[in-house]
Amino acid sequence: MKPLSLPLVPYLLVFVLGVNFHYQEALPSPLLIILLAVVILGYFSFKSPFYWRTPFWGIIFFYLGIYTAEVDQLLSKKHYAKLEPTEINTIEIELQQRLRESKNAYRFYAEITTINGKSSEGRILFQLQKDSLLAPLFLGDKLQVRDHLSPIQSPTTPKGFNYRDYLHSLSIYHQLRTTSSKVQFLGHSKKPLIKIKNHLLKKLNQSALKHSTKEILKTMLLGERSSLNANTMDQYAKAGVEHLFVISGLHIGLLMLLFQWLLRPLVYLPHGRLIRLIGVLALLWCYAFFVGASASVLRSVTLFSAYHIGMQSQRKTPTAYLVLLSMAILLFFQPRFILQLGFQMSYLAVFGILFLHPLMQLKFRYKALQWF
Repeated sequence: MKPLSLPLVPYLLVFVLGVNFHYQEALPSPLLIILLAVVILGYFSFKSPFYWRTPFWGIIFFYLGIYTAEVDQLLSKKHYAKLEPTEINTIEIELQQRLRESKNAYRFYAEITTINGKSSEGRILFQLQKDSLLAPLFLGDKLQVRDHLSPIQSPTTPKGFNYRDYLHSLSIYHQLRTTSSKVQFLGHSKKPLIKIKNHLLKKLNQSALKHSTKEILKTMLLGERSSLNANTMDQYAKAGVEHLFVISGLHIGLLMLLFQWLLRPLVYLPHGRLIRLIGVLALLWCYAFFVGASASVLRSVTLFSAYHIGMQSQRKTPTAYLVLLSMAILLFFQPRFILQLGFQMSYLAVFGILFLHPLMQLKFRYKALQWF
């Protein structure tokens, strides 16, 4: 079955274009997106016996993409930016993701839970000045900070990497820089996955392994890339294997095969195939949240979930269709992913492999015939 022959393909394509259209400001990008959407709908309209249905539903899906991105940018009533924070605020936060520390500060992504006694929400960049008396901080730790929020500054170097725009794509608009004297520890997280992860991190830190070995294990098993120092990363980057330390398709694919093998005995039970399917998907998604649910992990788990469902349904569903479906699902829940270079490059790479590999096979077969 050809991917373009499936009925949902034009609607998924124009939905993705609609999401992208919302974030385009400078001409001619919006006009090119509209033109591409018209070409796609026109092509599929002429192929369909019900030619009027494709443009009708295509326009609806295009505006659904625009609306999804628009709603994602709206701040909820509980967002901290709507609570009129003062110069000095009493802010309670929960640490979500550890970043690579700088010379003078520990860095985290954090979620605000209350501000000045009012229930709140919203992500921030939290930077805590290093202090020898400060107890180690772990993911899920709850802190109370008495300080002020400051907006993320634009880069001073023209045409350089815009860290501000990158953080905005993660829905992070402010940062909280503070010292240990203004921080009060409230408690550890009670979430099971975070407790297990913190326990494993403590055990690794207390083990007799070499420091470099600990860094690699934390990165490859627990998704703690911040554990690797800059020199180690440079060495692996020069060797061309830096991608091994980013949990993505390779790791998730191997995990899916491992989970399938471990749950293979379930096949012999009544409805065993369905039970094993649910078990594999549950384990994959638990692992995704266990390692922090980063964009690369969510991309891979969504893609392999769609692939595994398609494989277990015993239908010959084209892989390209499943990739497009996973992309649309992710953008429906997180439209800002489309602004991230990693998201764009990973899907372009997968589509490139799927569409160019058959052409390369034909070319090499033709050349091989000339050898005889």
